[in-house]
Amino acid sequence: MAGEVDEELQESRVRAERHIDRRRRLERRLDAAGQDRRVRQRKCQGRSEPAGVAPRRTRRHAGPVDDRHTYALGLQEPRRGEPDHARAHDDDVLRGFHGSIVRVPRPCQAVDTLTRTGGGHVDEHTRGAGHVQHIGSSRLFVEPPVRFLGPFVIRSKTHIGAFTELGREVEAQAATIGRYCEIGPGSLLGATGHPTTWLSVSAFQYRTSTWGWHPSADANEVIDPEAGGRQSFRSVAGDLAVIGNDVWIGANVVVLRGVTIGDGAIIAANAVVTKDIPAYSIAGGIPAKVIRPRVADDLRDELQELAWWRFSPNQLSGIPYDDPVEAVRQLRPKVEAGLEPYDPGFVEVHKPVPQKRKRRWYVR
Repeated sequence: MAGEVDEELQESRVRAERHIDRRRRLERRLDAAGQDRRVRQRKCQGRSEPAGVAPRRTRRHAGPVDDRHTYALGLQEPRRGEPDHARAHDDDVLRGFHGSIVRVPRPCQAVDTLTRTGGGHVDEHTRGAGHVQHIGSSRLFVEPPVRFLGPFVIRSKTHIGAFTELGREVEAQAATIGRYCEIGPGSLLGATGHPTTWLSVSAFQYRTSTWGWHPSADANEVIDPEAGGRQSFRSVAGDLAVIGNDVWIGANVVVLRGVTIGDGAIIAANAVVTKDIPAYSIAGGIPAKVIRPRVADDLRDELQELAWWRFSPNQLSGIPYDDPVEAVRQLRPKVEAGLEPYDPGFVEVHKPVPQKRKRRWYVR
């Protein structure tokens, strides 16, 4: 009986020693991974590596949670037949024994202030410039600062004034936007029309590029919509939709090409604007019609004459924003005294250049 107890105690001691040995090896691996992270950070910051320290390459794997630490630390070889896409991403958090965490470092990358593709990109001119999607040869010019809250698609040369905020899923086909505007999500600005009095509404009648790439339509003769100086169906009037300053456009609004929305106007959600909207008026409906004035006529005239949007928020600071009449009364003396308008000029948000994916090497 005593012999059996001694054997069990001996086996327990052996198991404990093995467990302690495994823990020590794990700690050494963790220290090595941390040193590797510090070396990578030093490289990113342009500093030289400490003498005698070599970068350590580790195997990453996105298998079961209880095995992740063994791949990240090199304690276990990958199973045969595992696809390459099973490896975890560079910044994955891998859990080890007893909930211990290993963070595999991500190599730092140079960032272009205006061409990064990440949606939440921050630079000195814009917020969210990475959301901008250029179609074809379109170009975007902004008057800093401008903020994009989500995907913004442009299809032509587009100008956006300072202190304008655009919601998600906004598309500008042919439009120019003034200062201090709020553009709701899902809006379509400068929408191009289609012919309603022709044989068809399809673009095959007037644009070769739409279907000319296919053998069944490569010999089609198209018709110029502006032939003979006639007004094109593409636009209500001019070539662009002109949105003034201090304009609020609700969600899912469609503004046709050639329409002008005056300064200070408000367009209700889901409206379709087919005609010009006067300054400081509230409009809505399909088609959009003026519902009522936003302010009294005399105040509207004063606001347009003063053109307060010429100035930055810092220059306007101190006036009562919640009382337009008093705000005009206090701002007028400053303007007459020679308050210099805010004029940062326009900067171009360039189309992102696709970056080549770096090849990653793993130790087998």
